[in-house]
Amino acid sequence: TELTAPPTAGRADRPKRTPLPMPGGVLGDSEATALHLLRAGASILVDGYNVAKLAWPDLDLANQRASLLDAVENVARRFGSDITVVFDGAGVVGAAAEARRLVRVAWSPPGVTADDVIRDEVRRLPVSRQVVVVTNDREIVRDVKAMGANILSSDQLAAVFG
Repeated sequence: TELTAPPTAGRADRPKRTPLPMPGGVLGDSEATALHLLRAGASILVDGYNVAKLAWPDLDLANQRASLLDAVENVARRFGSDITVVFDGAGVVGAAAEARRLVRVAWSPPGVTADDVIRDEVRRLPVSRQVVVVTNDREIVRDVKAMGANILSSDQLAAVFG
């Protein structure tokens, strides 16, 4: 019998993003992990409502958004982090008024979830760029980890808010 090369033979492997290494003794779900990742110079993508609803469950949606954006701007100021907060629904009343100086705010277009915007953003960023995704959503965690992103839980980020 004749041997044939597999269909991928001769094709260069596509480069893959490498997650940020963690310093020795730092546990994955600790505040030290959160601080390390926030200071690392990576692009940080925040699943907006996932964090806001966890951190401020007693507030209405508009105040949850405003509180999250205030807190995330403070984190960007403290650590020099490059942060994008992604929310569902570009048609939300008052969305345009929530532009910020230190944090990029992105809204998913009609018919697209913030989850998909986050996945697309991880794909779009150069593989040489480290990425940290903040969410508790298991599907997003699975997908972006496979793309080489680090994960910070919504709880870990909320703990940094103090």
